[in-house]
Amino acid sequence: MQFNYYELENYLGTLPVVMSVSECHGVLTGLAAAGKSINQHNWCEHILEDHAHYEHIKDADKETLAEWYALTAAQLGAADLSFTMCLPDDEQALKDRLNAVADWCHGFLYGLAATGDVDFKTLPAEASESLSDLGEIGKIDAVASIDDGEAESDLMEIIEYVRMAALSLYDDIQAQFTIHATTDFLDETVH
Repeated sequence: MQFNYYELENYLGTLPVVMSVSECHGVLTGLAAAGKSINQHNWCEHILEDHAHYEHIKDADKETLAEWYALTAAQLGAADLSFTMCLPDDEQALKDRLNAVADWCHGFLYGLAATGDVDFKTLPAEASESLSDLGEIGKIDAVASIDDGEAESDLMEIIEYVRMAALSLYDDIQAQFTIHATTDFLDETVH
């Protein structure tokens, strides 16, 4: 199953959401990557205009949001690297797609930090570099029209870099959780 960007854009337009589809997907991806204790209610609170709105959303909408989260979390953990970012297709203007990638990165970093579960200081150096790169990509604002033929291939490379960085960060964070759980278990066993 795959969610269509444009269907999600129309769907999210009916909800009290405060960000773009790409940024929403970045947030839920970051929360899924970093959230050992995240559930649907937790992540919805981060994308809704007001946390109180969650209780007023229809059950069918809650189910759709839960499916989107579950699919994203499953793709992140899949051995086949099937994870895809929710971005506009190639028919959209290059600047719009670049801005969507920037939104996605901004959302992803927000999601990683929002749980408070990740110890960023103990991540490998490569992970720290990826986080820094995603932060820089998240600052991009493509306001001017971009027509350069190389810009299209550059954008494809950026998208693939961001996708692989997200997968790698997911793996690093999951390894960190495993190490912390093992250390906690050993500490309890010894004492």
